[in-house]
Amino acid sequence: MRSTSRIPVPPRGTWGSTVGRKQRADAAERSRRSPCRSVLASNRNFAPGHRIRTIGAGRAGRPETAGRPVGRFEDLALVSKGPPDPGGSAAFILAHNDDEIFINARIRRLVASRREVGALWLTSGLLAPSPEVRRQESRAAMARLGVPERALTFWDYPDLRTLGYLEELVSGIAGYLESRVVAEVYVPAYEGGHPDHDVANFAVSQAAARIRLSAPIYEFPINTGPRGRRQLIGGFATNSLAAMRTPPRPDDRRVWDDLWRCHRTQYRYLRLPMALCLDRRRWWLGEPYRPLPHHDYLNPPHRGRLGYETALGIPFARFHSAVREFLEANG
Repeated sequence: MRSTSRIPVPPRGTWGSTVGRKQRADAAERSRRSPCRSVLASNRNFAPGHRIRTIGAGRAGRPETAGRPVGRFEDLALVSKGPPDPGGSAAFILAHNDDEIFINARIRRLVASRREVGALWLTSGLLAPSPEVRRQESRAAMARLGVPERALTFWDYPDLRTLGYLEELVSGIAGYLESRVVAEVYVPAYEGGHPDHDVANFAVSQAAARIRLSAPIYEFPINTGPRGRRQLIGGFATNSLAAMRTPPRPDDRRVWDDLWRCHRTQYRYLRLPMALCLDRRRWWLGEPYRPLPHHDYLNPPHRGRLGYETALGIPFARFHSAVREFLEANG
């Protein structure tokens, strides 16, 4: 005769019960032994026992990246990491002092591999007592990343007015790139978050075409503008699955915080939106960047209202008009 006895089921634990405390202790122990703990330890938003959601995970819970199944966390970095370093120097063309923060992990990896790194800032900076204060902040930040002061170049085009200097910017950037043996170039993405970021992206693309630059150009996200009901900082608004990622390291979050402390004049204004809007995936998937697409600069970078239209009251029509005038003048 078949037994009808039931297997005893332990009572469900509550937060303050002995069973609940044991469950939490077990979860903490599993987290301690997890292969991804070393990467997540620096992220204050993760705690022992938290579940990690992976982009593209199917119903069966099998995460996928770039069409390949991924079994463990560290495999994500292997699948999503960028191309091998080609040697030579890397040029970072930045719109503002503090843009380097959003590509700092890539800069650190290049410096660690003994690659020469150079940076050019296009604008003088707002929200600071003087342009020299902003320059000193970027010098301190780049020193934290291991880049010497001799590799830094500062221009003083006015913030929010770079659309009026397209020809000067394109010619100047072309000369800057021609004067160096450049193996790769990085520039803020065309994303609609700030007009100076979009101008930098356009100017680099035109300068590269003018001098027939053979080195690859990469763009990295800073502020895409509205995505749904919120801003998105540090992530691509469109075609994000095409992004390459710098594999994360345990100290990435600490370096990020150090860099913001270098930029004291900006941190006081940006700490709240950064806390609310940062794409947190960068801490465990890695810092994103991607090959510069063939952007249609006569059309907005994404659907919906752009970030600078909302925050600054600058219509895209102004960008469109300046770009069209430049393209018509240069054939």
